[in-house]
Amino acid sequence: NWNNAEETISCLDSMKQLTVKPETVIVCDNGSTDGSLLKISDWAKKNYSAPQEMDLVSTKRGLNEQEHPPEFVLIKNGANLGYAAGNNNGIRVALSTYRFEFIWLLNNDTQPSKDALKHLKLCAIKHPNTGIFGSTIVNTERPNIVQCAGGYRYYPLTTICRAVLKDQTLGFVLEQPEPKLDYIYGASFFVRSEVFKKCSLLNEDYFLYFEEVDFCLRAKQQGYKISWCKDSIVAHKGGATIKNNKSTLTASSNGHYNENLSALLFTKNWYPGLLPVAFLFRLIGKLAALVQRKEWQSIPMILKAHRDFICHKKNQRTMRTW
Repeated sequence: NWNNAEETISCLDSMKQLTVKPETVIVCDNGSTDGSLLKISDWAKKNYSAPQEMDLVSTKRGLNEQEHPPEFVLIKNGANLGYAAGNNNGIRVALSTYRFEFIWLLNNDTQPSKDALKHLKLCAIKHPNTGIFGSTIVNTERPNIVQCAGGYRYYPLTTICRAVLKDQTLGFVLEQPEPKLDYIYGASFFVRSEVFKKCSLLNEDYFLYFEEVDFCLRAKQQGYKISWCKDSIVAHKGGATIKNNKSTLTASSNGHYNENLSALLFTKNWYPGLLPVAFLFRLIGKLAALVQRKEWQSIPMILKAHRDFICHKKNQRTMRTW
């Protein structure tokens, strides 16, 4: 959560309706300044018997392998750490309790269907060699239209990411065979705990975007498969944190900045031989697209992302805005 308690609480409400519920729900707050902490804390007290609150110091100690971990934990990150670092504090707490076999990362602008977690667990039992599962992501406002079937294809030369079966009807998508996925979409990211233990946590070099691509590649290096759990359906608003916290124009510019800087960092880390081509393709292609759409305000942010990359700066150190 970041300055968006209403969206987060809506997600939490939908999780209360799950037929198979998580043993512990962890909310990570990235230094909200709009009263989010109080709102989420009040909600938790009304819905759980003994919710816990933790700061960064206590997250390092974790839950100490408690026999009966708390049903709800609110982690106060204290600052906007970005997606990877913000989630990592919650993952660390979950990993500190050995009884958690799976960790399910959910964006706060999602609403899982009542059987979403049930089907993820069934998929995990059926496919023991798969380390990461993705849900069928549908649009919140148009739940019959699919955003992606589990995840994306990625094209390293152009750094283009394409959602699998995007904009198809839900009925059509559910009849399709397992597609090829290069990575699982982070809006619903269901992971065996052992994968985090073997592959480490999300890469905090990426402030926003490309964290799940990086993690899936590391998991594959360790021999894990990734898979689409088609019957796990999750509605996703998309970009709610960005859009609700800034003006549309500023949010779009910040998104362009973080996406481009992360894409370049990812290419440097994984496909260094393609970096010159990817750098020019991103720079020229993005600028051309912005000019065509007359998004003049975003052009300086594209240039800044490329400049910061050349200067060897990292997302989370140069941009503290989603």
